[in-house]
Amino acid sequence: MSGNRQLQTQDYSMIENHISSCDFPETQQTLYEISQKQGFNKFECLYHDDNFDASRLLCIYK
Repeated sequence: MSGNRQLQTQDYSMIENHISSCDFPETQQTLYEISQKQGFNKFECLYHDDNFDASRLLCIYK
């Protein structure tokens, strides 16, 4: 791949379609439950964006 290519209208459409039909992040509670099952015992959210619920920085420790 050479050089930079700007996104075209069809590219934006493909991205928007993916986000609206396939991009469903796990909830914080689900990640907590999965981590407990794998032996992690400390779980904390170091950052979250009140305006965008899916934006979080989670730390999981053993």
